[in-house]
Amino acid sequence: MPMPGAIRYLLVTPETTWGTFPGSPAREHLPVTEYSPLFKKETRQSKMYTGVFQQKHSKAFRGMPSGNLVTPIYGWKPGAGDTWMKTLLDWAFADHETQLLPSKSFEWSQGPDLANLRHSGMRVNGATLAGGAEQNQVTLSLDLMGKSEVADTTVGTLPAATVNLHELKDVEYDDCTFALNGSAIQLESFSLQVQHGLKVDYLNSSSPTVLIKTQRVVTLTMVPLLEDDAWHIRNEYAGGANGYNVVTAQIVLKGLHDGTGATGNWTVGTIDLAACHLTGYEQQGGMEDLLKQQLTFVCLKPDSSTKDLELTYSEAA
Repeated sequence: MPMPGAIRYLLVTPETTWGTFPGSPAREHLPVTEYSPLFKKETRQSKMYTGVFQQKHSKAFRGMPSGNLVTPIYGWKPGAGDTWMKTLLDWAFADHETQLLPSKSFEWSQGPDLANLRHSGMRVNGATLAGGAEQNQVTLSLDLMGKSEVADTTVGTLPAATVNLHELKDVEYDDCTFALNGSAIQLESFSLQVQHGLKVDYLNSSSPTVLIKTQRVVTLTMVPLLEDDAWHIRNEYAGGANGYNVVTAQIVLKGLHDGTGATGNWTVGTIDLAACHLTGYEQQGGMEDLLKQQLTFVCLKPDSSTKDLELTYSEAA
C-alpha cells in the first residue's frame, strides 16, 4: 500500500552511550518540517580479469546515516524534561570544548509501523538558526551524522504520535529582539551558524567507530536597513584597533509554552555573543527597494572565562 508522506512522524531519544539505543527509551515526539537522514553506503568495484568488458563485482563495505533535520523552534515543554527550545539549541550550539558531542537516537515512523527507521548515534555536524520577517518564523536546520540504521521489523511498533500538538506554537520572528554592540537593532533577517567538522573513522568495522569534533566555527549574519556608512567604514581594513575591534551581539527568542512551563506564558532563550568580528559587508536592494546591509561576523572566544556563545533560558509573562 502506498504511504502518504504526511503521516510520518519523528520520535527523539537521548543516548547515554554513543550509538546505543537505550533499553528504556525516553521518547519525545518532535514535529519537523524535514527529516532526511538515510544510510549512505560506500561501495567498491574491483577490476578483475573475468573474460568480459562488463563489470562482475560490486561490494558495499561500510556506511553511516547522515542527512538533515529542519524544525521550527518551540517554547513547548514536551514532558518532565526541558523545553524543545533548550533541548535543541543546547544540542546544536553548546558543548563548546567537548570532542565527543552528545548524541541522540531518532525513530522515523513512516507507515506508521511500515518501513520504520531508527538512526542511532546521531551527532550535530553543523547547525543553522535562522529567522526573517518574510516568513515570520525562526527555524533550526541540523546537519546530522550517526553510527547506525536499523529498519522495519527490527524497530518494531512505535508509540503513536502525540495528539495535542495543535497546542504547540513555534517562535514568531516578530517576538524576537536583537542587539548589536549593546544597542537594540531591527533586522530583516538573521542567521547563526556553527560548524563542528565531524571526522568519521571506521577502523576495523563496517560502521563508524569514531565520530569526533575537529573544529568549532561560529558565524553570525544580520541584515538591517542601510541608514549610514558606519559599518562600511568598519569593514575597511586600516590596521590597529580599527582592523581588529569586535562588537557584542544578542539574540532573544520568545515562544509560547502553552501552560507547560512553570510561570508566565513564554519560554525565553537568550543567545549572547561576546566578540563578533566583522568579516563581510554587502549592500542589498535595487532602485525600487529599501537599501539593506548584510553584516557577516565570525564569533570569537574573547578570554579564558567567556565563551564565544552563551545560552540562557527563562520564563516571562
